[in-house]
Amino acid sequence: MTNIWNKDFIWHNAETKKKIEVYWDDIPVVGIGLFIYGAAGTGKTTIAVSLARWWKYRSPISRVVGYDFFDILSAIKTLPEYRDLKQNATLWNLQNSKYDLLVIDDFGAGRITDAAADTVETMIRTWEKKGTIVIFTTNVHPDKIVETFNEQLWSRICGMTAYIEIEGKDWRTARKG
Repeated sequence: MTNIWNKDFIWHNAETKKKIEVYWDDIPVVGIGLFIYGAAGTGKTTIAVSLARWWKYRSPISRVVGYDFFDILSAIKTLPEYRDLKQNATLWNLQNSKYDLLVIDDFGAGRITDAAADTVETMIRTWEKKGTIVIFTTNVHPDKIVETFNEQLWSRICGMTAYIEIEGKDWRTARKG
């Protein structure tokens, strides 16, 4: 796994790196997460996973977990009687467990029904009440998140996170060209 603090990760913007460093240094004091927005392949997930790994390294007894939003959305959209054990566990854990750090990768991606949007909003409200520190990664613009969910949900996310926009090229397509 790439370590964002070593030379094997390419930062396209020094200002973004500085924001991540400040966030990482202040996280125990501030107690808020991150909302990392940027184009596909710019390192959002790599940064989130690296931060989660460092968190777990610094505090081995902490509860650190990550979910792909597609998996959450799939579980929400599957009728309860057809959900498999993993889907039921995912939804139960997201609504009932206490995490120290929660990573939600590709937030807002996929076809989101009104019922799914309501469930996601309930989850986020729960995390907010519990004081869960959440790192969201997404390539869905905040305006689209407001359109898909609502202004109130976006306001809650903003209250729970520091906003980081990542610029740069998709490293996956750069290798092919």
